[in-house]
Amino acid sequence: MTGQRLLGTPTLKQWPGLKYLMFERKNYKRSMPIPLALVFPNMDQNGLDLLSRLLEFDPAKRISAEEALDHPYFDSLDKFQY
Repeated sequence: MTGQRLLGTPTLKQWPGLKYLMFERKNYKRSMPIPLALVFPNMDQNGLDLLSRLLEFDPAKRISAEEALDHPYFDSLDKFQY
């Protein structure tokens, strides 16, 4: 499954910086996202939240690697500092 098929076509509301990218957006077929819970039915809410934040279109809104490691999804793991 391609990213566009899963996530749908981004809108300017979702990703304002999209208007500055160097491609013809009008050539892309518009598609609606598929809910992550349907694609990953066995994933819990924390996992779905983390995945959706990792797959955010707008880089300014996307979760950072450090924030991702502190996400509640990983609370059950043994964490240690280097």
